[in-house]
Amino acid sequence: MFLVGCSGGGIVTPATDKAKIKGVLYDYCLALNDQNWSKAKSYCIYGSDVYYSVCVKEDLINTLYLYCNIAR
Repeated sequence: MFLVGCSGGGIVTPATDKAKIKGVLYDYCLALNDQNWSKAKSYCIYGSDVYYSVCVKEDLINTLYLYCNIAR
């Protein structure tokens, strides 16, 4: 008799999970680079240090734009 885990009968490969994690990190960094703050925050847990780090970055960039009088 074979035991089946939580994979729904399929084989779970660590490479698949690793690729998904890398994809999320890539998309998070891309959102930061594009200054898409809402998308970057959507990858974070609300209230976490990383979430507030994105908020601080957003505030700093917006302040710099105002201070330097740069039009978007």
